[in-house]
Amino acid sequence: MSSLIEQAAQRLAQLREAGVEIPETAAVPAAGRSADVALPPVMERGEPTPQSRRVEIDFARLGQQGIVTPQSPRTATADQFRVIKRPLIANAMGRGAAPIKHGNLIMVTSAVPGEGKSFTSLNLAMS
Repeated sequence: MSSLIEQAAQRLAQLREAGVEIPETAAVPAAGRSADVALPPVMERGEPTPQSRRVEIDFARLGQQGIVTPQSPRTATADQFRVIKRPLIANAMGRGAAPIKHGNLIMVTSAVPGEGKSFTSLNLAMS
């Protein structure tokens, strides 16, 4: 199998043999070789204005889907997530048994879709 460049060269040769006129393009200078290339003017920008999106969370719907919410009653699931969350928070604050670099980052992962990564992440965040 030929490379993409070889395939393009073959296609170009076929087009030329068929009599198709192909316009020659201007050569593009290699990066760093052309000192006479004019750069566009730099525009001065003011200080960026932070903008936040307001998001409404439907806690009732989350509760129906089994997610721990602030209004949900105390359940075994909520308690289990709190038990899991305590050492994670301690590590994030540097108060764990062994301080971990970047302990404030938590990755919930699995090799298979549908095993509850989103469910676990949301419940850890909300518990």
